[in-house]
Amino acid sequence: MSTRKYMYIFRKMVKNLQKEDNTVESCVNYLFEVCGSHEKAAEYLGYSIRQYRDIRRKILIGYIPPPRIENLIRAKAQELQAAGASK
Repeated sequence: MSTRKYMYIFRKMVKNLQKEDNTVESCVNYLFEVCGSHEKAAEYLGYSIRQYRDIRRKILIGYIPPPRIENLIRAKAQELQAAGASK
């Protein structure tokens, strides 16, 4: 197998390890749905659009973000859910 296939398999394995109800990827998607755009979600989190885009891109390919970023994204998503924002 080529290196590219190994990386694909590895990323899939990492994504499967993250299978829980409140994954960072699902939190990012929830912020997008509630805020209406990724730009507004970035502003809500306190990141520039460029920083948020890089974080989102890494999450989508299977990279596990540092705990600080992961906790912020989860906390902000839970904050919106508690405030009564609907999907």
